[in-house]
Amino acid sequence: MLPRGYTLMEVLLALSLSLALVSGVLSLSVGAQYSTAALAARARAQENLQLAFALIERVVQHGGNFACAHPQRPRVSFLNGEWPQIPEYDLTRPVLGYEALGGEQFAPDPALTLPLSGAGGDQRVHKAGHGVDLGVIESNSDILVIRRSGPSAPLAAPVVGRESITVPEVVADFVVDDVVLISDCEQAALVKITHVTDTANGQLLGWAAGPGVFDNTTVGRVHGAEATTDSLALLARGFAADASVAAVTSSIFYLAPSLVRSRQGQRVSALWLKSEADPSAEMIAGITDLQVWFLVVEDANPDARMGYFQAGQLTPDALVVGLRIMLRSSSVDELTEVGQRPVSISASRTFMLPRFGRWGRAS
Repeated sequence: MLPRGYTLMEVLLALSLSLALVSGVLSLSVGAQYSTAALAARARAQENLQLAFALIERVVQHGGNFACAHPQRPRVSFLNGEWPQIPEYDLTRPVLGYEALGGEQFAPDPALTLPLSGAGGDQRVHKAGHGVDLGVIESNSDILVIRRSGPSAPLAAPVVGRESITVPEVVADFVVDDVVLISDCEQAALVKITHVTDTANGQLLGWAAGPGVFDNTTVGRVHGAEATTDSLALLARGFAADASVAAVTSSIFYLAPSLVRSRQGQRVSALWLKSEADPSAEMIAGITDLQVWFLVVEDANPDARMGYFQAGQLTPDALVVGLRIMLRSSSVDELTEVGQRPVSISASRTFMLPRFGRWGRAS
């Protein structure tokens, strides 16, 4: 007897079952792939978040730390420019910020107090083209500025009047155009190095006068007092044996478009940093929000509140001792070709300024 063939109904039923089985397998496979992609995207976003916090922490932990110079002791600036004209070296404002108000507006206005380069040319910037370009800054995120001194070198010879500064060769790392702070725990002087000479005892750092706002003047201004001086050392004894020399630097954190694009061709946001007199550099792509709150513990106004405030709420006499920083990080790339949005996570961290922020006044 010949075997009986399948009926049309049986064939259709078998095909239906096969399609259902294949569809289920494909659905599980796509789901597994999406889950794997989502986990990988979240891991990348988390890694970027950790890197951004680590970078900010590294700067903040030295914020307002100007070697041994005490904010209540005499400080003299030998640069021609007033403090607002030389924001990269403004010792009177160790930490400050700019609150994003939306619509390209900030409080206070960074156009008045930041070192700028861009369509409007250079303003308040030490080296041409090395300022911040306000035209590219993300207007929905805050701007954070931290000022501090770098590694210090001891003085190899006493300094009393206007003589050059000598530092030991083994620790010297200064170049022409560095703006440095010579300080002990009782006094400090800010000058720009105009020439460096190698000697048997180390390096001789010279400072001559010039016409620009970032050049030296022959008569320095004493901060906090209506007084001037032509001597580096304000005290008759000169600088003490524990005096040191350190470069002064500002670090400016802000968000701007990344130099790279996602796989979908989209321009993404990134965390940028302008440090010292160098130009801005992209640090971490995928950071999409930066919000900063300032912890205030003291104010000259007895009725003033204490706690966390945004930059636009700070009073001139507010004593800032810490920062609360919120970051949002994105995985940058979309998860699939069907347009799933990038994974985005956010976190906040609190950082205390060195020595409980004794140097951290907002102005």
